[in-house]
Amino acid sequence: MRLNWEQILERVASVHPNIGPFLEMGTLVTIEGNLLTIGYPKTASVALTRIQNDENLRLVTDICAELAGRPVRLRVIELADGRTTGLSLAQIRAAKERDQKQALLERTRSHPLVKQTLDVFGGELVEVRQVSPQKEVR
Repeated sequence: MRLNWEQILERVASVHPNIGPFLEMGTLVTIEGNLLTIGYPKTASVALTRIQNDENLRLVTDICAELAGRPVRLRVIELADGRTTGLSLAQIRAAKERDQKQALLERTRSHPLVKQTLDVFGGELVEVRQVSPQKEVR
């Protein structure tokens, strides 16, 4: 059986936004036959408890079965200390955001006007924020 973890998370978040963030804290550990195992670190015990709730477990299982095109069983476990799995979606998003901020900072530092301004005033560029365009108010 082939399932895309990110697709599962996106579907759960769109259909059931109240449990999506809790599911995102887990990682897909294994897919064996029709059994999916999702693991949570000890630090995500609240998310683990929320997903283990019978109703929430049924909702996630139904979405997985829908995406797989066949019946699926779902097992949710707490990961033992030191057990390695992939990154959770929340960790992947945080890393992607951190990389994007670093890239923006480097692009800004390399801009000729910024370089010249820093040279003239002897400053240091510490943080760059991207702002969305706003409508002009008269």
